[in-house]
Parts: sequence; structure tokens; C-alpha cells
Amino acid sequence: VLAKFILVMLWAATLITITFLVGLGVGAAIALPPVPAATIWQGGLTMAVAAGMSLLLVLPLALAASAGHGYLAPVGFLILAMALSQIIIVTGYGEYFPWSVPALYTGMVGAELAHLEWFSFASVILTGVAGMLGTIAWWELADQAR
Repeated sequence: VLAKFILVMLWAATLITITFLVGLGVGAAIALPPVPAATIWQGGLTMAVAAGMSLLLVLPLALAASAGHGYLAPVGFLILAMALSQIIIVTGYGEYFPWSVPALYTGMVGAELAHLEWFSFASVILTGVAGMLGTIAWWELADQAR
């Protein structure tokens, strides 16, 4: 099970790198005005951190897929998490809901709402770790004969 998680993380890192490079290539191809290297590095860092948080937040979906014996449970969970994150951000409590943190971090919802503290990032990490440990425990301890 751990090998699958490692493979998914490697694939995600590869896809994020490709996405960043394609974005730079498209920008050059359509002749966007040059930007300072610091801006490119900052954008890349923001993208990498947001992607890392998103990767951590999908780990509980593996537990939902395992326990639900299919793909409907994780899809339903993801739709619910996305809807709740939108509502919770609008109410001003997005920093307390792990699935809202990546959008707040990137500034997609506006700079006025992006007030993240250490516990916001800690909740994302704890959610990912709980999802991974829960999935591993499920595959190690659950009765798979049913």
C-alpha cells in the first residue's frame, strides 16, 4: 500500500513539473512580456506548495475508495468537500477547514480572505497523514474476504 502512495506522489510531482514547464512554454510561444526570474520562482513555489497540499488532501479519498469498495464514495466525498470549502471560505472560517487552505494560500479567493496561520497548514498535514494511515490500516486489518 505504501508503494502505491509513493508512486502516486511521484506521478503528481512529475505532472506538476510538466504543467509548470508547459505554462512557461505557452507564455513564451504567445510572446508574453518577460517577467523577472524572482516572479517565476515565486509562482513555481506557490504552485508546488499548493499542489503538495492538494496531494495531501486527496489521501483520505483512498480510504473512502477502499472502505466504499469503489469510486462513488470518494467522488461523493470530494464533491462534498469542495462544496463545503466554498461555503466555509465565504463565511470567513476557511483557514480552519483543510480543503479550503490551498485556495486561500494561492490567493484564488482574494487576498482579503487569505489569512492563514500555522494551524491551517498543520490541519492539511494531519488530514493527509490520517488518510494515509487510515488506508494502510484498512488494507492491513480489514477483512478482505468479503
